[in-house]
Amino acid sequence: VEEVGRDPIRFMMLYRKNDAPLDFDFAKVTEQSKDNPVFYVQYASARCHSVFRQASEQLGEANFDRDRLVASVASLTDEGEIGLIRKLAEYPRLIESAALALEPHRLAFYLYDLASSFHA
Repeated sequence: VEEVGRDPIRFMMLYRKNDAPLDFDFAKVTEQSKDNPVFYVQYASARCHSVFRQASEQLGEANFDRDRLVASVASLTDEGEIGLIRKLAEYPRLIESAALALEPHRLAFYLYDLASSFHA
């Protein structure tokens, strides 16, 4: 725990099915690459927060108008953006199904897939 921190250990424990053996690779967990799911998901989160911060600086704090937001989303044409929105829309169902099946690894897999969509 002292070498890599609590969060990477927690994530790596969740990043496997309950019946799969835990093979903790210290080198992988400290690596800053796509091969390290902890780093990859954290990096996507940092990039996303940066986008929101820059948008806030340029546009000010937005009071989102739902109708304008729906119209903006409807006008998207980039397949990557549309795919990312679809992936985000899966979240509530994923949480419910993971909880009902007692399979928390589904959330970790989803976060990695979401990070992949965001980085694309």
